[in-house]
Parts: sequence; C-alpha cells; structure tokens
Amino acid sequence: METFLILLTIVGVPFVWFIIRMLRFTEETVGENSLVYGLESSENRTRTYHFSVSQYFGTFLKVLYAIMFVQMLASAFITAKVILRQEPMILMLLLSLVLIFLAFALLIVFYFYVDWKFWTITRRVWVTFNPYVPSITVEEPAEIDVLTPETVSRIEHHQIESRNPRYPLNGYGCLCFYKTDGQLIWLNNSYFANFGPSEFLIKFFSHVPVTTIWYQFPYHSLLAQIGSMPTAEL
Repeated sequence: METFLILLTIVGVPFVWFIIRMLRFTEETVGENSLVYGLESSENRTRTYHFSVSQYFGTFLKVLYAIMFVQMLASAFITAKVILRQEPMILMLLLSLVLIFLAFALLIVFYFYVDWKFWTITRRVWVTFNPYVPSITVEEPAEIDVLTPETVSRIEHHQIESRNPRYPLNGYGCLCFYKTDGQLIWLNNSYFANFGPSEFLIKFFSHVPVTTIWYQFPYHSLLAQIGSMPTAEL
C-alpha cells in the first residue's frame, strides 16, 4: 500500500501540475498577454526582457525535468528495496534498472549544471530591443551598453549542436557582440526566444559579420568561456 501511494504521488502530482501549467501557458501566449515580438508585423514594438529566477527555472520543460529527476531517484530506490529478495536472474534485471534510473538522473543533473552556467550571464540583466532605431540596449547593475550596427564590428553566435529538437539543451547558446571600442557583450539566446537571434540580426544588423560556432557534448570549451565572463552579482 505504501509503495502504491508513493507511485500514485509520483505520477499524479506531475499530471495535475501539467494541466495547470498548460492552461497558464495558453493565457500567456494568446491574445493581449502574448509576449511575441512581431518582427514581421506592421506593429513592431520596443520590448524589454528580463528573467527572474522563477521565470528562468520555472519553465514547463525545466520543471518537468526536475520532476523526472525525482522520479528516477524514487524509482531507483523502490527497485533497490526489492532486489535482495529476488532470484539471481531477476536480481540482475532489477540491478540494471537501478543503474538506468541513476544514469538518467545524472544526465538531468548535467542539464541543470549547463543551464545554471547560462543563468550566470542572464541574472540581473535587462535587454531592450528597439526596431525603430535598430539597437539592443543591455542594462546591468554596473553599466548600460547600447549595441547598434555602427557600434558593433562583428558577432559570434556560440551554439550547442543538436539535431534533435526535443534534446534538453537544444537551442542553448549565447551571442558575443564585439564592439568597435574593443568591449565584448554576451547575451543569452533566451532573450531572443520569441523571435530567434538569426531573424533579428538579419533584419536589424544585416551589415555586421556573424560567425556561428558549434559545440558538441560535453561542451567544455563553451562552459569555460561562460565561466570566464564577468557576471552581475546577486
């Protein structure tokens, strides 16, 4: 009975949360509450984006992976409890399941580790996109930078390589703007999530050279670069 209640909680709670989150997602993305930045619309708007901790880590997929992490650990624990009471063949099967559950849990931990690295260059940063006077204003606690086609000499798009759209880190990356005065400005891809970095750069920074740099698992060089960037203190 105890095991049944644990499994019911593991399955039931995420299902209820899924329904509530999908209703909220619909409210946030339809009608007047839509956060879509209309690049192709005649009603282009100046928009400012900022991520709080809850907004950044409280997205549908991230909460889902956090729930999956708990599920993997709980499944490994429940399976391990009955291993010693089984015959050798079944014991090996159950042990394999435990190892698979733990492997999935470790992959989710790695995903959140990479996500945290990107958060370090995102927290306390406000980014304003102005389509009328093509510019990107980056406001941090210590300084404000305005990026325009005239003040940016080149752009590097650092991107995690993935051919699977359902891959947890698909779309993760950052843009490095090389200013004419030698300063480097890094922006998380998340700021471009509503319209995509390529679309904005093509339309408003069309004369600035853009180089795309791809990174493959385990992304050591990309994480090292992020770790060396100056970040806003909490």
